[in-house]
Amino acid sequence: MTEQTDNPVDFLRSSGVSSLTGVISTGSGQPLEIPGIREINRFHYNEIPGFVNTTLLGHGGMLRIVEGSDGTWALWIGRKHFYQGFDYGEITSYLDISRKLGADKFLCLNASGGLTHNLNPGDLVIVEKFRTFISWDGNSVSPDGSPVRETSVDLMERLNRAGEKSDNELKKGMYAGVPGPVYETHAEVNWLRKLGCSLVGMSTVPELLRGMELEMESIAVALVANVHTHHEELTHEKVVRNSRKGAEELNRLISAFLAL
Repeated sequence: MTEQTDNPVDFLRSSGVSSLTGVISTGSGQPLEIPGIREINRFHYNEIPGFVNTTLLGHGGMLRIVEGSDGTWALWIGRKHFYQGFDYGEITSYLDISRKLGADKFLCLNASGGLTHNLNPGDLVIVEKFRTFISWDGNSVSPDGSPVRETSVDLMERLNRAGEKSDNELKKGMYAGVPGPVYETHAEVNWLRKLGCSLVGMSTVPELLRGMELEMESIAVALVANVHTHHEELTHEKVVRNSRKGAEELNRLISAFLAL
């Protein structure tokens, strides 16, 4: 873990990234071409010593340093997953790197499956609560994903204001983090609905938990890439394609968020 964080931190400091205010990370099909935000620097993941790239379709593999109204933010474009063979420390290392550079705010963006009938592809949903069904060393889970954890109230308010400013209607819901890589069966979808979950995905939960462990204000926004029905055949390519359709709304939201 030391090499996974210290070498990248030293490299970024030597490249002019002296301190950070916050972190934004993205999921499938989310390049974050943010209007009106000044970019200070950018690095491909394979340029950062000790930082392993992700090779999934739709995950860009780039760190962008941008200027927000309250300081400098790191945009980590693309993430790692358990089902790729990465462990908890590798998946969340970008948060440890960012925290060592001073970041104390964390916004995790993802592409999610919608579980409830009030959601449609392209909707933006604030993850106000989450359950985890992913096990890893040091983290065992209960069958119902308990305990239910809540995200940052302060960042939720900032997102609400950003939604108003960018003319985005933001919904709220509970996210279920599952290990993947296969999509959920109808029985699993019904079970998650009964537990109060309105979103499901294969990322985000490890990162939110690590952000909280690092005493960062942590929250997530899900872009609904598909809604689970009995008639839809899901593929990763379709999720990426649907995510890209909602990219403009997401970009406007993040632009407004960083400007507050």
